[in-house]
Amino acid sequence: MHSNNLNHSTNYCPFLFDGAEGRLDKVTDRIQELFRDARAAGGVSFAVFHDATTIKLDHIGYRNLSERQVANADTRYPINSMTKGMVAVLAGIADHEGKLDFDCPVRHYLERFKSSEAVVQDHATVLDFLAHRTGIAGNDIFWIGSQNTVYLDRKELLVSFSTLKKIGPFRTTFSYNNWGYEIVALVLESVYGKELSTLLEEKIFLPLGMSRSGTNWDNEGNEISAYAVLQDGSPKKIERPQLNKGILMEAAGGVKSSIHDLLIYYKAFTYAVNDQFSNNSDETTGSIFKNLRTIVGAQISFPGQPGLREQSYAGGWVRCQLPGPLGRVGLNPCYAEMPIIGNGSPSRLDLYHQGLMPGSLSVVHVLPETKVGIIVLQNSTAPNDTADLISQEILQTLYRHQNPVDFVAFAQDITKKSFAAMEKVQRQLDEKRGNRPPGKYRDYKGTYWNGVENFRIDILECDRALKMRFQGMDSEVYDLNHYDGDTFSWLASHDETVSRGRLLASEPSYFLIRFIREGKRVVSISWCWSEFLPAVEEVFKKGKESEKASSIQRLQQILRSGAKKAAHFFDCLHR
Repeated sequence: MHSNNLNHSTNYCPFLFDGAEGRLDKVTDRIQELFRDARAAGGVSFAVFHDATTIKLDHIGYRNLSERQVANADTRYPINSMTKGMVAVLAGIADHEGKLDFDCPVRHYLERFKSSEAVVQDHATVLDFLAHRTGIAGNDIFWIGSQNTVYLDRKELLVSFSTLKKIGPFRTTFSYNNWGYEIVALVLESVYGKELSTLLEEKIFLPLGMSRSGTNWDNEGNEISAYAVLQDGSPKKIERPQLNKGILMEAAGGVKSSIHDLLIYYKAFTYAVNDQFSNNSDETTGSIFKNLRTIVGAQISFPGQPGLREQSYAGGWVRCQLPGPLGRVGLNPCYAEMPIIGNGSPSRLDLYHQGLMPGSLSVVHVLPETKVGIIVLQNSTAPNDTADLISQEILQTLYRHQNPVDFVAFAQDITKKSFAAMEKVQRQLDEKRGNRPPGKYRDYKGTYWNGVENFRIDILECDRALKMRFQGMDSEVYDLNHYDGDTFSWLASHDETVSRGRLLASEPSYFLIRFIREGKRVVSISWCWSEFLPAVEEVFKKGKESEKASSIQRLQQILRSGAKKAAHFFDCLHR
């Protein structure tokens, strides 16, 4: 889908767009090389627009590998955290309609809202949550498990948020927190009396004609399958993201959409951004978009050494003044410092956001001054954020950057580090491993609960080995290997981790489960379960109910899957 009338654009820029189609056609070969060398699986869809014109739309690989089905403009992908920008737009509409006030504390809308920090509980606003500036650490292990399973019911949102701990001062600390967007969604649902999915449909998707967008999967065929990548480069099919209608974290990353629909959305968004800033207005005639000067305005600086150019977070958007590093809310900074994009080239503002869930990567860039947008959707989690690297390759090609980054070499470097990540954690653990013997395994067996009793850890003895199970789920059983004394490790290999549909973690303390005794009796588990706070331990207290008694319901569930499996499980419980 290529346009031949770039010269008819309302904001034609000869230096930028002369020969743009030819450059973007050539960049497809580079993207294919990048996709291959980044060890990505599945496929990727990408589009570039200028003003109202789509100047590039293409697809590489397959949306379904086993059936070799290629994506098209209507194929539905999860857009993951790109959802956040849409939720921010909903909040802007609600503020415009007088349903809420950006600057009003959330507690005025949600009577049961509580926080571990009094200042957050009393003063945090919708805008604070949209900008990730509450200073409260997000903890994603609390809610997401293997194969994109969501551990908690949405009714647990407020009580769960109340347990999250401080990582830095309120309004001066950037702390990415998915829970905050669920808080915003709860406020929106409260003031409108409608579900988030309905609000997205009524306020955004229907007015813009986005017929392929929503928070549920349709299962009608033209949707992606999801993949992880093993160390030998082979793909492993996993469950696709399940942040559906009414599910916890729907607001943080639940929208599914197509390239076609997203082109409609981001073209209209880009026009409205320019219109509202140019006219000092918070609305655009005939547009759904309101309050964009607040939503895309800088709200808090990114952490790290300050530079001459802006690096900040807005409301569901990152602001980067080029030249500068991009991709700062994705996987790649876990393994390497992000390169400077645009060295020696004119300075421009880049509004962008990435999205990540197991089996899915996404990114959007909007450069409002030149009315350009780049969208990349991918149906796998590679050993790097390939969608991010592809988008940056497109950007530097389109803008003819004088000192382009070699993203193929960069991807190769990150891939090596990612594949070696679990071995690195193992070495770090081995360096501090002790030689104290464990206690008797029967002492550890039992059910342990977090402080608000909505997260459960079962410790089982089976085949003379200890196992750990989260939330009583079949998919959440992990081997516990003795580490030192009453401490055990649940670290698994790279391939086992990604085959489960889990993301890699890099903090050694995260993989250690420490049993605490009072006298000779094991009474609790201590676990550093937040990667944002690797030195802060969460205590899970042993429940009163015995593992044997609490296993009846579990046994009934397993009986449905076969008598042999059930008998083995029953035998394990009685050893």
